[in-house]
Amino acid sequence: MMDSRREVLQGLKEKGILKSDPRLKGLVNAKTHEDIEHEKETCSLLRRPSFIIPDFQGFCAKIEDIYEGLKEVEGGSLPTYIPELAEADPDLLGISLCTIDGQRQSYGDTSVEFCLQSCCKPILYAMALEELGERTVHTHVGKEPSGRSFNDIALSPKGIPFNPMINMGAIMVSSLIHSSHLEDGHINASRRYTHFLTTLNNLTGGTAPVSLSGSTYLCEKATADRNRGLAYIMKETSNTKPTGFPLHVKDGDDIEDVLDFYFMACSMQTTCDGVAAMAATLANGGICPFTGFQVFSPESVKYVLSITESCGLYDWSGEGKVVIGLPIKSGVSGLLMIIVPGIAGFCVYSPPLDVCGNSVKGIEFCVRLGKTFPFHSFEHIVPRHGKEDPRCRKDEDIKVATWMAIDAAECGDLNTLKSFHAREFDLNLSDYDGRTPLHLAAASGSTDVVDFLVNVCRVDRNPKDRWGHTPQDEAKEYEEILKLLSD
Repeated sequence: MMDSRREVLQGLKEKGILKSDPRLKGLVNAKTHEDIEHEKETCSLLRRPSFIIPDFQGFCAKIEDIYEGLKEVEGGSLPTYIPELAEADPDLLGISLCTIDGQRQSYGDTSVEFCLQSCCKPILYAMALEELGERTVHTHVGKEPSGRSFNDIALSPKGIPFNPMINMGAIMVSSLIHSSHLEDGHINASRRYTHFLTTLNNLTGGTAPVSLSGSTYLCEKATADRNRGLAYIMKETSNTKPTGFPLHVKDGDDIEDVLDFYFMACSMQTTCDGVAAMAATLANGGICPFTGFQVFSPESVKYVLSITESCGLYDWSGEGKVVIGLPIKSGVSGLLMIIVPGIAGFCVYSPPLDVCGNSVKGIEFCVRLGKTFPFHSFEHIVPRHGKEDPRCRKDEDIKVATWMAIDAAECGDLNTLKSFHAREFDLNLSDYDGRTPLHLAAASGSTDVVDFLVNVCRVDRNPKDRWGHTPQDEAKEYEEILKLLSD
């Protein structure tokens, strides 16, 4: 019985599905041979033909190479304005990854717990969007990069914070959460905290510990003069503009309640595995890979990822968008939460920060990740990038892609063919009848597709199908295509 279970678990581990995965609870806890066989029969993971990253071991080998290379990276310093963070071990380095299917791997100091700090901001923003909707939320906070430091006094001409990723914006968003659950005109602080903790646990699917760091929370409160000043400036603005704090924030006590909640959110602690799972849930359109629970709607996630990509790396956000091209949020605890939409989430933890407040090794990880895999949001338009897409299955995917390319050629879908060409896919490949995309494009009279295949992709102009027909045979009634094929 044990051998049967061990064999199954080992096979799943090679695909990145770990024994601690909540979806394997029934199999792990099975008592009898019949129980194990029943779980093997019903477990969706065992019946899944493939995962988002088929060659998970090969993928992880490349991530491990990046991890080992980061050990040689030096520089940066610990933040001193929050005493608790200044005491972190500067030599710590942890990297975790989690795919949208729940494939996981970790390297280094991934059991160390640290605080989310500013990585709570995308989550706070998503929670506000879920509760109030985009239109209401953006009455109180903007969508634009501020061009200023994250803790600057930076209000837009409308009198609202520029975006939810700077301190003023995050404090404003904090005031919106649970605002529909007022008691005597005030928000119940304990219920709001419980709501946030529950959301974090839903994002991780219970795969990592999540708790409040009391010492960091007290440090945040004790050193909060700047944030407190930002909040009261917004409160003063609310007196003259209807777009400031919502109506339930009426006086100093209400401001302190909002700040308390914001400090708690920043002081929530977890591990690299926890943040990677949160990032994977966002990469998966708000659905937790381990529970299937829809934590956030796809619409909310769309806004969160868009603003995180443009504003998530403090003063380096603009350059980060160009160089890395991914939604990334950093925290001054030395944390980077990296979202690769539709594929995976990553977490890097390394306390030393650069002058912009981002983890030095974390940023270098992102740069090297982008040099290894085609993850940049505009990578698909770059021809001959020479990077291997980890989603590709070496055998089955080539067949499927060939059928897709042939179908696109027959339908005149030039954009799909351009995408295949940019990913260096061989457009000379044929189906079981030996028919290539050029055969189908010629037969359907798609002149622009034939022109692209012949003059840009430089495909073979005279391939023969199993009946001995060439593209020229297929294009007898299309003179312009015949000319392209004979030139």
